[in-house]
Amino acid sequence: MSTAKMIREYVQDTPAPLFLSGMFQSPRENFHNSLTVEIDVEREDEDVAVPLPNVSVGYRQNQSGSYTNKEAKIPVYKEAESIEAGELLQRQPGQSKNDDVVFQQNGTRRALKAARKLEKKIRRGLELQASQILQTGQLAITDSNGDVVYSADFKQKTTHFVDASATWGTPASSDPILDLTNLAEVIRNDSLEDPKRLIMGATAFENALKNTDFFNRFEGRRADLGQINRMTTGGTRGGNYRGVVEVGNYKLDIWTYGGRYKPASGGSKVQFVDPNYVIMMSDGRLDATFGGIPTFGTDGRALTYLPRRMGRPRSTMDMFFNSWIDDSGEILNIGVGARPLLIPTAIDSFGRLNTIV
Repeated sequence: MSTAKMIREYVQDTPAPLFLSGMFQSPRENFHNSLTVEIDVEREDEDVAVPLPNVSVGYRQNQSGSYTNKEAKIPVYKEAESIEAGELLQRQPGQSKNDDVVFQQNGTRRALKAARKLEKKIRRGLELQASQILQTGQLAITDSNGDVVYSADFKQKTTHFVDASATWGTPASSDPILDLTNLAEVIRNDSLEDPKRLIMGATAFENALKNTDFFNRFEGRRADLGQINRMTTGGTRGGNYRGVVEVGNYKLDIWTYGGRYKPASGGSKVQFVDPNYVIMMSDGRLDATFGGIPTFGTDGRALTYLPRRMGRPRSTMDMFFNSWIDDSGEILNIGVGARPLLIPTAIDSFGRLNTIV
């Protein structure tokens, strides 16, 4: 008689990266139960006073207090998974075929696994919002058919989305320092804030290093102009801090980011930051707002398998968990929902450089 030992199952699991969306603030007042969100924007500029002919002349008149109002509808994300009761009588991953089936235990295990999977799916949707905003100034989220199901245009100036003077990686003609300096000046003039960081696609970063001027500032004279750091976070699940480069009047921290997602319409995976793009940012305010999802509750039978909320910190993301059983009593449904919207409040505080011409 032969026997077999069942060791712990292997689950191919990956977290949902939130490197880009984590740059959007979410204070308590950004959580609400409204259908839309509004924000008033008041701007100043760097006006300078000039002398009058003499002291007897009256004051030059100024005006302040004017503002613009912006309103946006909040998108709704709701994902669900169904579990048939009959499935719970079968061996679950990691269980031995000789183990007794514990129906309730199997149901709870499957429900929690489904909830975590759906939660990460929605979090990737939030990261996609940040990706589109920082690279285009707009949102155009598509479904499995490729149709746009949610869009928003934040009316950012086209001068914040530019091409390089020549394709990076061609040392004889490209000039990354000039390209970065020019974009930095645009952001500084429009936002009144100094740009402080770059988020570079992997190809853009590698091609920049091929340029002698960039390389010398970034590595060759690290004592006064730049430094190279090893990838402290590692891999593609977060941002990798690479060092500092100084261009013009600006000291820029450099990050690379290889997080990716599978598009709803299928096809190859897409990186959240285009490998050929460079995102430049100042410390301007970016907001994440979260609307509530109302329900009447359930009859209580499904609460045994999954609580409605699973204790997620409100300062991170408001995620709603739901569970219900169909009329037959044989199908358990797990639902996860959220109503998040990222808003580039300081719309002029960032820009994007395409390093391929």
